[in-house]
Amino acid sequence: MRQSFVRARYVLSHFLTSNLSRLKLTASFLLRVPVLALLLLTIVTPQIAAAAEINISRNQLPVNLGQYLDIYEDPERSLTIDDILAQDIPWQRSDEAIPTLGISESAFWFNLVVTSEDLAGENLILVLEGPTLDRIDFYIVHDEQIVWQETLGDTVSFDEIALPYRIPVLAFDLAQQDRETRIYFRIRSQAGIEVPLQITSAEELTKDSQSLLAFFGGFFAFLSLCFALCTVLCYIMRERQFFAYTLFFGCTLIFFLSQTGMGRVWFWGGMESMNNRMGYMSGAGLIASICLIGQSLNLVNAYRDQVVIVLRFIALAMVPALLYFLIIPPDQVSPGNIRTIMMLGLLVAVTVFLMTVLAAYQGSRSAVYLVCSWLLIVLAYSSWLVYKLEFIERSAASSLFSEALVILAALMVLLSLSEFVRSKNEEFVQARLETKAKGDFLRN
Repeated sequence: MRQSFVRARYVLSHFLTSNLSRLKLTASFLLRVPVLALLLLTIVTPQIAAAAEINISRNQLPVNLGQYLDIYEDPERSLTIDDILAQDIPWQRSDEAIPTLGISESAFWFNLVVTSEDLAGENLILVLEGPTLDRIDFYIVHDEQIVWQETLGDTVSFDEIALPYRIPVLAFDLAQQDRETRIYFRIRSQAGIEVPLQITSAEELTKDSQSLLAFFGGFFAFLSLCFALCTVLCYIMRERQFFAYTLFFGCTLIFFLSQTGMGRVWFWGGMESMNNRMGYMSGAGLIASICLIGQSLNLVNAYRDQVVIVLRFIALAMVPALLYFLIIPPDQVSPGNIRTIMMLGLLVAVTVFLMTVLAAYQGSRSAVYLVCSWLLIVLAYSSWLVYKLEFIERSAASSLFSEALVILAALMVLLSLSEFVRSKNEEFVQARLETKAKGDFLRN
């Protein structure tokens, strides 16, 4: 027994002695791992930060800048450009082609470095496709010195802007060769923040704008024609349905004038904060018009009266909402109220769509066109809402997609109205024939 114990102790001692150096090497390696990791981070981090720098050339213009932006959220909205330049800001790199930040009370700072060989010292233009942004403060920095700054956005009237345009555009001089231009800008907006930023030249901007402005001209001419036609029908027919569609097309026209920025160009560019104010008010009017359209639908259902009462209540509730947006400055409107109105609009649109489906199922011929119309409207509204509420990234073609859907929906509405007028005319002719037949019978 004792011999076995002595032998076991000898084996264990020999094992520890022979493997002690190996254990020391393992422990030394494990201790070095964190040090190596820190060294790798210090080496890699400058390389990641340098990725924000973009080198552009003339044949690349226009260039999308979304993925080259560094972003910092300022929840207190207290930082100034001096604070940004003086402090070590924990910037976060954008991973989206169009940074989509949703509806927020925070201010957001953006940072970008631009260099060029063949464009050094030339005048370029920053284009921000955001006509509903409340305020954008741009700062151009050369050699740690601010050489140009300008404030753009809805809170600034056209009279105070160097280049008045439907969207914020900033002209600036690129630094000389072998020097960098650092661009800082701060955005604050209650209407949702998306940053589709491009750098281009004046010639490229003019060329790209021509086809887009032609499309906008046709789009708004078509909506104006729909509004005028519904106004005439409302005056002649004296039907609630035509009043609802007159209100719908009128509010749609104003809403898209606001969303595209063309309202600033044509109507209210000289008034501060008017673009978003008109957008909010027309949105409330759109919800009220959809409620009126739902009330005018002819269908037989046990729950119709309850739904109509709810729609009537929502339509009346839009009156104080409209007054709220009229009185309160847009930059002081609560983001929570805006989200509530947006979700309420989607709920009302889906409800009226289901009502049109039921009316079409019960044999209403005009409702068949309305089903297609409201399906397109719900799709257009949803495609706009999902990036406003930051569910998905905004795409470059999202605005044109929504406008194309609205055009198709408007055509379906016109077909529905023409079918309604035709059926009313047939009823009138039938009633006149019956009256004439009764008169002939009485005379004979």
